[in-house]
Amino acid sequence: MKKIVIILMSFCLTGCVGSGELTNTCVKVESSTELTSTTTYTINFKNDEISNINITNEYVADASTISAIKLSTTTQNNFWKNKVTFNTLVDDKSNYKTEYIIDVNNVDDSVYNYFNLKKERSKLVNYLKEN
Repeated sequence: MKKIVIILMSFCLTGCVGSGELTNTCVKVESSTELTSTTTYTINFKNDEISNINITNEYVADASTISAIKLSTTTQNNFWKNKVTFNTLVDDKSNYKTEYIIDVNNVDDSVYNYFNLKKERSKLVNYLKEN
C-alpha cells in the first residue's frame, strides 16, 4: 500500500495529475520533389485552455527556393512583429527554420485567424488532425 501512495504522490508533484500545465505537440510534413516543409505546433495548456503556442516552420530546398521563402517570411514577420515573437533558428542556403511564439492571452482575433488557432486545445488539435 505504501508503494501505491508514493507513486500517486510522485504523479501529483510532477503535475501529471491535478492542475499542472501540459504540452501537446502536432507535426505536419509536406514534401515535393523540390521542397520539404515541416510545421510543428507545440501547445501548452491547462484544463484545455491554451496558454501559449510555438509554431516552428522548417524548410529544406535548393538555394533559390529558400531565398524566396525568406523574402516571404520577412514580409510576414514585419506585419506580425508587434503581436507575436519571431526567431530564426536555422538560416543557411538549403535549410531555413523559424519559430513563432504566441502568447494567446495577449493577441487579437487577427492572429487567431491568420495562424488558424483555437482557444481550446481540444479544438485546435482536432483542427490540425483534419487539415
